[in-house]
Amino acid sequence: MSSAQDIESLSAKFGADVVGTKEFRGEHTICVKLGVLHEVLATAKKEFGYEMIIDISSLIRILRD
Repeated sequence: MSSAQDIESLSAKFGADVVGTKEFRGEHTICVKLGVLHEVLATAKKEFGYEMIIDISSLIRILRD
């Protein structure tokens, strides 16, 4: 599966808890409600084999401002 397909699968699974998705220069982003973040990350690891989510700290900094 590609990153775009993974995003589509996560969007389908989490529905309204996904508040946005985007692609920029080949990098795919999914924005989810904070309440489901842990479940989304666990799903990304278990179902799609992701081992590292790089930009999660950037998101947390944005939320604190």
